[in-house]
Amino acid sequence: MNLIGFGALNGRSGGGCFGQATFSFQKRISKMTMTVKIGAALMLLLALSSCGNTIRGFGRDTANAVNATQDAGRSVNRAATR
Repeated sequence: MNLIGFGALNGRSGGGCFGQATFSFQKRISKMTMTVKIGAALMLLLALSSCGNTIRGFGRDTANAVNATQDAGRSVNRAATR
């Protein structure tokens, strides 16, 4: 190993303590990147399922409002015809 730690300077490929450290660092970065991607995907799924529940609830509320309006109209109609 040379003083700098890069084997490429003296014709050797790879090697040296910096080369091994770089490989180990790249593996850690790769694992961290994968973890971040998985975490982001899980957060996206959670957000989308929350949106789906909100939209479903809004649909139910709208349907209930329509039904209440129709019931009120029938009540007024019945009261007017008596």
